[in-house]
Amino acid sequence: MGEQRANDVLTQADAVRARVDLGQVFNPSGPVRHRELLQGRVEEIARVLSAVSQPGQHVILFGERGVGKTSLASLTHEFWLDFARDSAGIIPLRYNCEPSDTFGTIWAHIAELLTDEYAKRNQPLPAGEAWLDLHAEITHEAASAHSVRRFLDLTNETNIIVIDEFDQVDDEDTVQQFASLIKALSDHLAPSTLILVGVADTVDDLIEDHASIDRATIQVSLPRMSKVESRSIIENAYAQIGLSTTPDLYDLMAGLAQGLPHYAHRMGQEAGFAAVERESILIDQQDVDRAVAMAIDHTQESIRMSYRLATTSPRKDALFDRVLLACALARSDELGYFAPSDIRKPLERITGKDYDYPQFARHLKQFVSLRRGEVFQVSGESRRKRYRFANPLLRPYAVLRGINEGVISADTVSEFDPEAETSADDEQSRLP
Repeated sequence: MGEQRANDVLTQADAVRARVDLGQVFNPSGPVRHRELLQGRVEEIARVLSAVSQPGQHVILFGERGVGKTSLASLTHEFWLDFARDSAGIIPLRYNCEPSDTFGTIWAHIAELLTDEYAKRNQPLPAGEAWLDLHAEITHEAASAHSVRRFLDLTNETNIIVIDEFDQVDDEDTVQQFASLIKALSDHLAPSTLILVGVADTVDDLIEDHASIDRATIQVSLPRMSKVESRSIIENAYAQIGLSTTPDLYDLMAGLAQGLPHYAHRMGQEAGFAAVERESILIDQQDVDRAVAMAIDHTQESIRMSYRLATTSPRKDALFDRVLLACALARSDELGYFAPSDIRKPLERITGKDYDYPQFARHLKQFVSLRRGEVFQVSGESRRKRYRFANPLLRPYAVLRGINEGVISADTVSEFDPEAETSADDEQSRLP
């Protein structure tokens, strides 16, 4: 966009260019492909990539929905694609599962991808009757763990296979067959590496009846991003195109993202659009306010519908919207679960009234019910129940709605920021 102007004002031509740039450096609607915008994942990336150098090791990448697993999977695939251009003997493949998939359909698709990759390289397919027979069996959706292991071995290549959205598969037998396949590949020290991408439950299902594969898998948990990491996404993107803002507003946008890359990209992009519309390179508070409103407008209809179903009530004093907002502000663990006791302070802050558990217990119960759209998942029994948003993207949406409607302020969000609480605790521990 050229050198930054001393008066921080854009020409109309620069403003048009800046809008195009904002559409490129931010991607709230899909996986992030620019490595410099996938912040704070160095350790996780290193662990995933290291598995390939260890024969018999495979990866299970898991975490909450929306934390960036697909982006990391894309980055991993791109890394090996780049590497394969300069190194013979490596074939990286990637497949996205669908709910209707089975073990047979997944490997039929992967076999087709493998054939296509050979064609792109102008490389002949492996020779031999055994490979041709196995290829025919697998492409006809009749694969077994044994046939897939032999099929991959006969390619005489290092196959790096990313299987994304693995948790979408509904067929229990498919999960068990993948567990058997991992064991078979590991026992034979096959050069092929599987990278399964899903949620935490994926790990439990895989190893529940196959404890022996525990040693054959590198289990990589992808947590929510810290505020520093979310801020880096926005700050680095702005730096690329000549925009900037104050430290407080960087922190505010990062805090509103609640550790989810989607909202970090959305807030940064929409605030940038608002500033550019004013022909300014400096994002100010009104631009962030505009970004909050636009983030709500651009939220997927499925999330908006979930919010309406969860909170709509003919009674004005029903408090469903307030309790849901309190839950969105509540402190949670690394998997997004919070206890009922974590809701009290946010709810009191929102309403200005004191509430005990019995007064909002029915709300939690209904948020788990079909009537309210099953917006919550529950874990534990009786007094030890913990809850989390079934779709993590609903959580920041509820907070943004609260701010936009004047129910809470940005200061309220900061008040219940778990990272701020941790920092305060650390500071207190250092006092004499």
